[in-house]
Amino acid sequence: MIKELGLGYEKIDAFPNNFMLYWGEFLEKDKCHICGTSRWKRTKGMSGDVSDGDTNTLKRSVPAKVMRYFPLIPRLKRIYMSSETAEEMRWHDTERLGEHDKKILRHPSDALAWKEFYERHSDFALDPRSVRLGLASDGFNPYRLMNTSYSTWPVMLIPFNLPPWLCIKPSSFILSTLIPGKTSPGIDIDVYLQPLVHELKLLWTGVEAFDAFGREKFNLRAALLWTINDFPAYSMLSGLSTKGYNACPVCIDFTPSDRFGSKICYCMYRKWLPADHPYRAQGSMFCEKFGTNEWGEAPSLPSGTDILREQEKVEHNLDVMHIEKNVSENILGTLLGNDKSRDSRDDRVALKHWRIKPHLWLETNHNGSEYMPPASYSMSTEEKERFLNVLQKLKVPDGYGSNLSSCVNMKQRKLINLKSHDNHVPMQDILRVALRASNATKN
Repeated sequence: MIKELGLGYEKIDAFPNNFMLYWGEFLEKDKCHICGTSRWKRTKGMSGDVSDGDTNTLKRSVPAKVMRYFPLIPRLKRIYMSSETAEEMRWHDTERLGEHDKKILRHPSDALAWKEFYERHSDFALDPRSVRLGLASDGFNPYRLMNTSYSTWPVMLIPFNLPPWLCIKPSSFILSTLIPGKTSPGIDIDVYLQPLVHELKLLWTGVEAFDAFGREKFNLRAALLWTINDFPAYSMLSGLSTKGYNACPVCIDFTPSDRFGSKICYCMYRKWLPADHPYRAQGSMFCEKFGTNEWGEAPSLPSGTDILREQEKVEHNLDVMHIEKNVSENILGTLLGNDKSRDSRDDRVALKHWRIKPHLWLETNHNGSEYMPPASYSMSTEEKERFLNVLQKLKVPDGYGSNLSSCVNMKQRKLINLKSHDNHVPMQDILRVALRASNATKN
């Protein structure tokens, strides 16, 4: 039925190692133009295994990897075929704030990036029907319940022309690309975005469409303003590394970093604090290796080339709730001592190497074996059970959050299957109460 509405999708063969798509000029190719590997799976037929030299048999075989692409232009045209939706797509223009409301931020159209784009590309902005898009992407495992390692990456587009109560609804999202696993595409995600980029280029100049609200044909244009993602996906979509020694997108080559056990630690972050903040003078609590006190100033944003300097207001956006989920998992993992813990033997050795927090350095037993002295955040088995018991019996108002009791595993003393908002609620409101309860004495 979807196909009959003109909203079908295309199957595009891909190279399993993400080198190329068999699309465009490579549509008829049977081998990778980089490494020469066959496009097809090695399958058994009537005459046995398929051989790379048997071209006729290979063309009847199964592609090694297939991505799904959902063309954007037909979907944008479809939006304007509904008079109600076509009218809503003008909201950002008809309901624009006045000059006296500059400090109000209720919609992306109130942001500085939107306004600067409006001024720089006035021909695009003259028609309120021109579509401003956001792009969001992240990996998920569709076989999570089967304990199978797999990473599928959907690429979603959000039309920000719609009012705020509509543009963030799932029904308004546009699925653009579905990148199959088994592994993440990594920095080669741009290979899979080629069809989308091609359509965006066409939409920048415009395609003919019909406006059901204005009852007229018009030149439909679209532009991608933002990407929305967590920090690792930010690296993939921007082409800027967010791991290793130079991971800071602000400092880049001047990132103060060093190895901390098996991980990379980023120091001198206190220079982003206000000049009179007390943490600046508490070097012993942070890192003596780079100096006790921190009075330096935060670096200015790198401007790059003149083109990038002109567009510096249009930035990549980070998904704060997703980042909060990662931080929450590390904090809860450290408290409960599970596999997400950030307190290990290597970390204690690194503390000694950095000459900080000597009360947490490894100590030696009378028999010569080393052990980790308990930290202020270490909890006994009884304290962990009391902590989890608070989360399990917690009662919250309807609509405040999901049922956390279903995420508590008292037998293994851990939290399982926490979603992003499930992590947000403990981090913001419940964690302090539950920790106090874990240290309370039984009556």
